[in-house]
Amino acid sequence: MGSTAVADVVIVGGGIVGCMTAYELSQADLQITLLERGGLGQEASSASGGQLVPLHLAADGETSPLFEFHRGSTYLFDELVPALEDASGVCMGYERSGVPRVAEGENEHDRLKQTFTAWQRNVGMPVSWLDVDEVHRLEPGLGPNVLGGIFSPDERTLSSARFVEALGRILRARGVDVREGTPATGIRHHEQQVHAVETPQGEIQTPELVLAAGAWTGLCSQWFGLTVPITPLRGQMVAVRP
Repeated sequence: MGSTAVADVVIVGGGIVGCMTAYELSQADLQITLLERGGLGQEASSASGGQLVPLHLAADGETSPLFEFHRGSTYLFDELVPALEDASGVCMGYERSGVPRVAEGENEHDRLKQTFTAWQRNVGMPVSWLDVDEVHRLEPGLGPNVLGGIFSPDERTLSSARFVEALGRILRARGVDVREGTPATGIRHHEQQVHAVETPQGEIQTPELVLAAGAWTGLCSQWFGLTVPITPLRGQMVAVRP
């Protein structure tokens, strides 16, 4: 039989969401345990493009509560990143370089121009229209079919892998019990109250549980007899030499 530990909060999942949750909670006087079945940030967080692009959620020109949340969160990084870099010594490659969205062909040009007009009216973020020459000055490698585009200067990028690395260093320095290679295998609970989280090394008694297991959150939710819908998101990235 494994040992028994105690924590005020147990967080299941050591990606960006789990680590950031632990970071915020570590600023309070709480005993926190973070469980990660592999290594910190080694699942979806390591494959993230690190793009802070809220306008992606308003592609039809309309906003939503999720867009508003994403937009507000994006601007928080201007203060968060320097604080994390100073505390960890990790450079995250944070760049506020903006994002172009381009149109190929007349139909796409007309659609994107309509989106631009809607964004000017609705999104509360600066955007500008790029004509053909401006698009090619910004991105000389684009082909001749590109007829124009939208540029949003406030969207930005960072290295998600370095972001998690920085958080991991800070969490350990603050005394968070970070357990890599330790999957959560179940819970002990009564009705809706958690009493303990089970691991191969023993259980951790806790009154509070945070599920931040990414694609596995749906499986973890079954511990409570619930089904949390998880939807995959397809994307592509290309790595190039500088």
